[in-house]
Amino acid sequence: MGGVMLILSSVRMHRAVTRMAVDEAKDSGKDLVILSVLDRAIPTKVAEQFAESGQIGSRPSEGFLDSLYARHEQLALEQAEDVVTEARRQGIGAVSDIRRGDYAAETAAAITEQRPEVVVIEKRKRSLLRFATEDAFIDELRTDVGFALIEA
Repeated sequence: MGGVMLILSSVRMHRAVTRMAVDEAKDSGKDLVILSVLDRAIPTKVAEQFAESGQIGSRPSEGFLDSLYARHEQLALEQAEDVVTEARRQGIGAVSDIRRGDYAAETAAAITEQRPEVVVIEKRKRSLLRFATEDAFIDELRTDVGFALIEA
């Protein structure tokens, strides 16, 4: 299929990362796919970190986890829509691909299915991509699918 894929990998990515993906799509004349993966395990991991640091009790309630997930979902959807709007404003074909499930499995499935020529990811150590997977994950996908990787 080709094109450029931006993997949204934090609740609020740096503007420079989304700008780089839009610019890459514009410069290459390709469409942009904005991938968001909503994984219920992520809020659980975040809550565990809060508990370990003493910021919340040792056993977060289901209500707390549900509200954390709902907020994460809302922010991810808003961010994806913002990037789509910006890309379209610049005359770039752009779509949002929202998936629910295991972060690594859904990211791998999206890349394998859509076979982008370029994948743009956030380099920060605290990105969800690095939080949910190991660094070797993207390298393995890149070898299997054959895309160029841009880390911003």
